[in-house]
Amino acid sequence: MADARPRVGRPRRRRGRAGALLLAGVLAAGCRHLPPPLRGRALPECPGLSVATDAMPGEFLVRQRVRIRYGDESWSLQLVAQKRGDELTLLGFHPLGAKLFALRQRGADIAIDAAPAPLLEIPPQNLLHDFYRERFLGVSIDGADGSFRERRGNVEIREQRSAGRVRERRFEPLGDGPADPVVLRFEPAAADADAASRVVVENPACGYRSEITTLSETPLPRSIGTP
Repeated sequence: MADARPRVGRPRRRRGRAGALLLAGVLAAGCRHLPPPLRGRALPECPGLSVATDAMPGEFLVRQRVRIRYGDESWSLQLVAQKRGDELTLLGFHPLGAKLFALRQRGADIAIDAAPAPLLEIPPQNLLHDFYRERFLGVSIDGADGSFRERRGNVEIREQRSAGRVRERRFEPLGDGPADPVVLRFEPAAADADAASRVVVENPACGYRSEITTLSETPLPRSIGTP
């Protein structure tokens, strides 16, 4: 596993003309004319470690199905993630195909354009943090089985590995703040399933449970000018 060293802290969100242009390009026309939201999203925005794009190895196109339960409520959506050069693009779609948000990250800077509640009850930042946890925030030990731990910022990451695979990854908070860890359990897909893998995320501090199923993952050729 590559040693993807994160930059700790909340991502900076850029507003203004660049965000407006991104919104025009990716959101459905109906969403552009919706009135401003009258309330916050049902699921709160949750903190997490950040990863700059220069710490994300490779270039790729990933398609995922995400199911989230929060109390008595639940939501499903499709995610498409693409990394080209130093830019990560994360798009969220309603199961019927409508675009719900577009997130673009370059370096540590993040721009987000999203539909308001109640069309989108999940903060895109939460989906991004779980994408980081699944893909880029593993303990920096390659190929070994056993129990491992590594501190990154104010979080200790603990992993359980067997048969050459990560089985569980825990993010234990250190110091003040919520004491409940975020736990990821990695489940290989069944032989007859049309998916590559499945990850269950338990985030008790924020009160949600997420199931992330990777439907496809395609390595992309290196962009011109990428070192």
